Amino acid sequence: MKHSQIYTIFFIIFSLISIPIFHATAQSLHLRFSYGSWNQIVQKAQREGKLIFVDTYSPSCYPCKVMEKGAFKDRNVALLYNEKFINYKINMADERNMDFQAKYEIFELPTLLYFNEDGQLLRKETGGQNIQAFLRIGKEVIDNVHQRNNEIIASMTPSTPSFRTKPKEKPKEHKVKNSIQEETNLPPISPDTPITAPPPPISATKAAPMPPPPAPKKQRPTPKIVKNNPPPPPPAPTPPPAPPAQQPSQDTHQHHHQQHPMHPPQYASYPPQQQYNAVNAQPPIFEGAPVRPIQPIISTKNNLPTPQQRLVDLTAEYHSSEHTSELLYELAYLSKKYYRPYNMVVNEYLQSQHNNLDSEENRAFVYDFSINLENRAIDIFLNDIHYFKETHGSKEINERLTDAIHNSILVAIRERDYPLFEKAQAIVENIDLPNKEAFLFEIRSIFYQGTEDWDTYADLVTKYFRSRDITDPVLLGDVAWAFHQYIHDGKRLKRALRWIEASIQIENEYYNNHIYAALLYKIGAVDDAIEAAKKAIAIAKMRRVEFDETIDLLNRIYGR
Repeated sequence: MKHSQIYTIFFIIFSLISIPIFHATAQSLHLRFSYGSWNQIVQKAQREGKLIFVDTYSPSCYPCKVMEKGAFKDRNVALLYNEKFINYKINMADERNMDFQAKYEIFELPTLLYFNEDGQLLRKETGGQNIQAFLRIGKEVIDNVHQRNNEIIASMTPSTPSFRTKPKEKPKEHKVKNSIQEETNLPPISPDTPITAPPPPISATKAAPMPPPPAPKKQRPTPKIVKNNPPPPPPAPTPPPAPPAQQPSQDTHQHHHQQHPMHPPQYASYPPQQQYNAVNAQPPIFEGAPVRPIQPIISTKNNLPTPQQRLVDLTAEYHSSEHTSELLYELAYLSKKYYRPYNMVVNEYLQSQHNNLDSEENRAFVYDFSINLENRAIDIFLNDIHYFKETHGSKEINERLTDAIHNSILVAIRERDYPLFEKAQAIVENIDLPNKEAFLFEIRSIFYQGTEDWDTYADLVTKYFRSRDITDPVLLGDVAWAFHQYIHDGKRLKRALRWIEASIQIENEYYNNHIYAALLYKIGAVDDAIEAAKKAIAIAKMRRVEFDETIDLLNRIYGR
């Protein structure tokens, strides 16, 4: 008994040490970026059944900053991109990202890249995009992927049912092993990758040809940054022409090609099958791991069906015959991969396994589908959470839970699903998270902003700020800016003024001085607003940051 108690105490202490701390930082509804290596981002997209959006930028890129302040902080952009994409930033000024830059021919900044869940490029856009254009592009990528999948699937007819005579093969998603690649030496299966026969084996009497020696490392290219001035003419001799730049549209900022006339952009060749480890804007959360597709193991030998054909067969069988656990198991994975509804199938499979939920196979299934709060997998996951923390570590489990909650909060906003929102709150209140009050405040804040319930949002913020000493200047600034945009009650606006004044006392920077000026102008303190705006501009000049927003504010004040 004593040994058991000692083990329990040790496990709790270890869990608390391992769990990441949630900080009450910016609670605004804006683009939520993930961090880590490129391989980890692809794995996350496969796990959650999402596409990938990549913003390539550099600290000196002005249009990148325009998007950061504009499109990335827009409410409608956040609702779409956070629900449908894993969002990722890559700093092109970091030399560790040279291979990524060369692979995708990034000649201008910003370059916006869209990938499927297997890391295959779907679309590439260059130049800074305004809110409307950025929304349109994201919707077109989503619609094109769904349309292509639907067309492929609609073109197929169910083949002869063979499910009952075929042994069940389970996807080992929680393992790194990739049976498709091991059996056929083919790249991961995706809707865009045709399945062909594997290459013939090399004869034992004939040695394989040696690969050519690697090319010498070329000079690091410098991506061109969009600006407003045309480039100077190049001196003689004229260098080889660079690839033509995309012409700006009315949705994009003007381009300026920053290059060295005597040294046109040169990009190192990219070795085939090399794994990327693009370095993100912030340090990786954990070490890299090989990319693996998350999908049922379907052999390409002996002319067996493609994954799309298999999905058609299983769907037809699902609607026409008895639902065996084998059918439900495989159909759930394929439905997630091809963006089809899967929660009902997941629930039906788990119901069929109610007496065997603690098997290794079913625990792996629960783990793989506990990516939202809309199916029974999350409930079983929470009831068995000690097992998953022991096997996967507290850090990974808590990251998975917070991602699942964020995913379902976005669904609750889109569907106005208040029971789902209540379930998210109840889960946070009943699980062991450090700083859970801050996380609970975050999801409530996002939900009320997303549903545009500004009165409830204002009450939530006021109560939260009164009950604790808020010392995060960015949080104070974000909330004050939300009040400036959406709150019109004078008493509440004066309260937001006190918060932004506290932010300035903690960190006297351009952003919070600009918010202070905007709030003063909104409550009618015009002279004070002008003085605050001039102070914000002076700080911006000293910090060498752009201050166009404050110039626009002064023009509105002066009636220009």
